[in-house]
Amino acid sequence: TSVTVSEGGSATTTTVKGLAKGWAKVNQDTPAFRGSFNMSSLTDVSTGRYELNFTNIFSALDNYVINTNAQAEDYNQDKTEYQAHSASTASKCQVFTCENNAARDQSISDNSLLGDLA
Repeated sequence: TSVTVSEGGSATTTTVKGLAKGWAKVNQDTPAFRGSFNMSSLTDVSTGRYELNFTNIFSALDNYVINTNAQAEDYNQDKTEYQAHSASTASKCQVFTCENNAARDQSISDNSLLGDLA
C-alpha cells in the first residue's frame, strides 16, 4: 500500500492491490471523456474503436485487465470487446465496441482497469 497526499493535504490517493487503477466513461460520438481517473487522453482510432492513454502506466501489457460495458443513449445493451491490439502497451489500450457484429460508436462506454502500476 502506498499513500500520496496532494499539496495542502486536501486529497489523498491510496494505491492498494485489488483496487481499480483507472476508469473512464467515454462518449465515442464526440469523442470525449464523460469522466475519468488515471487517463491522460482519448484517441478516436476508427468507428467503434478508441484508445485510452494512461497517466500512470501499468507495469506491463500483460499486467492489467480492462472491463468495458457500452450502450446507446436508449440504454439497450450492446456488445463490447477489449482487444489486446498490437497498438496496446503498458501506457495505452484500445477498446472495440460493436452491435450485431458491426463496429459502432457508443454514446456511453464504461471502462475499468485493474492491475499493477509501474
